[in-house]
Amino acid sequence: MQYFLKLLKLLLKPYSVKILFTLLLYSFYKDARKKRLALCNIGKALCLAMTNLGPAFVKLGQVLSTRQDVISSEIAYEFQKLYDGVPIQNPASSINIIKEHFSSAKNITFIAAGSIAEVYRVEIDENVYAVKLLKQNIERKFYDNISFIAFIIKYCILLSKKMKDRLLKIVQNVSITSKSEFNLYMEAATMERMHNSNTVRRCNIKVPKLELMHSTNKMLVMEWINGISITDNSIIEKREYIARLIADFILSQIYIDCFFHADPHIGNFLFYDDRVVALDFGMIGSISKKDGKIFGRIIKSFLEGNYDDVADLHIQASYLDPSTKYTFSIACRSIMIAVQNSKKECAISTLLKELLSIIDNFNIDMNPNLAMMHKGMISLESLLNHLSVDCIEVIKEWFKKNEKEFIPSTIEKFINSLRY
Repeated sequence: MQYFLKLLKLLLKPYSVKILFTLLLYSFYKDARKKRLALCNIGKALCLAMTNLGPAFVKLGQVLSTRQDVISSEIAYEFQKLYDGVPIQNPASSINIIKEHFSSAKNITFIAAGSIAEVYRVEIDENVYAVKLLKQNIERKFYDNISFIAFIIKYCILLSKKMKDRLLKIVQNVSITSKSEFNLYMEAATMERMHNSNTVRRCNIKVPKLELMHSTNKMLVMEWINGISITDNSIIEKREYIARLIADFILSQIYIDCFFHADPHIGNFLFYDDRVVALDFGMIGSISKKDGKIFGRIIKSFLEGNYDDVADLHIQASYLDPSTKYTFSIACRSIMIAVQNSKKECAISTLLKELLSIIDNFNIDMNPNLAMMHKGMISLESLLNHLSVDCIEVIKEWFKKNEKEFIPSTIEKFINSLRY
């Protein structure tokens, strides 16, 4: 009954009325341009609704922005704005919490807000720190949101059973993967691991130094780095250099380290002292070394046009029935036709969208950790587009430079030869 009343109140909101009215218009439109415009308007209204409804709605929208196999590309594009458009909740209350923790804190300035935490610049005893603070009662609000979202999906008459099942699975994955974000010690541990990473050092990436003595599970204190945005016009001549540093960092983490920053959007990087600074390690992905190598080889084979190899790799990973190899290979060839016909700046997101669609058609179960990898790749593509760098060329160059990482070992070759 509680959720029925909440749903009734939600349906009476102006943005809900706008969404339903636009959906009605969309069903009558026959012109493709008008349909696309209607979907954009629905996406904008949904963004407004999600921002007002709570943290889990925002997080779900962020995840769906990378799932163009589930929602339309127009709505997915609008959902990307949820990474930057989260409003601050109660700055006065948050400032009081910081003052209680640090008696000598002064000049506390709000910097940014995410779905779960806020960041402040704080001066303490002549030193300047960045303080990341969990929003108040955020865990309770988040899981109340999750229950309400599941209720909406379950009783929405506009959704097919298949769509309901897919959305409920995504909501479940959001619930599971977000758990670690409510304990900032987990992010601290991630940052410590990043500090010790060979990839971070090799790629000339800086990770802020933690002040663990002053940190708690709800407040993370770290050095303040007076960097500038990587899109700042004062460093426009360095954009390609910056783009390649970040691409090397993210691709090496995904396909070699298999432990990676899963949210590499523009706002999570700064430029300081000729180095890139990586921020916000709340959303981290990890896959097995085996999956990292397999999916690295899959992307590499796609870019090289070796579609039979793509099918073989899915079989080796036990994702695909060997009897469907050649059907799957032809389906993969169709993916690259779709990529070639797409806009250049959407090549990777189109590739992954079509691959997810084909995976669904062949009844291959989508591992939530692999979904995080896809999210990281799509976020990287968006970042490179902002920096006006050709994403496909950068990725091809990276695979060529790191080719030896993806050569099968003698044992792997022997095991694979036994499969056929």
